[in-house]
Amino acid sequence: MRAPVIKTCIREVCDGYGCTPQDVVGTTRVQPVTLARQVAMSLVRECSEYSYTQIGVAFGGRDHSTVISAIRRVSEFRRDPDFDQAYLAMLQRVFAAVSKAPEYVPRHVLKGAFKSCRGRDKGRVQGRVS
Repeated sequence: MRAPVIKTCIREVCDGYGCTPQDVVGTTRVQPVTLARQVAMSLVRECSEYSYTQIGVAFGGRDHSTVISAIRRVSEFRRDPDFDQAYLAMLQRVFAAVSKAPEYVPRHVLKGAFKSCRGRDKGRVQGRVS
């Protein structure tokens, strides 16, 4: 059984690309379905903390390297403003459906927000030598 975030991502991508969930999870290598599958994998990675291996298993038992390749490919496609706009719209809808949050803050933005407070001595317990 798939987790809600994975189901939601697959459903959203299927609505956007006009394919079925069986196509996205299946073994077909037709270009439109392959792109939809890659986008769905990327959405799952953005909206969850699943590992590459877990995402691959959820998408028909694919290898973690396939998931990494898909995410890299989607990031290349996102350089196109039209594709990026459509991707972000899907991301917003998935995140809203999964978390019921009014606004999505991408994971990479949250990670960047804490870089400024990572000092050399900050976060260490006093008295401990490392």
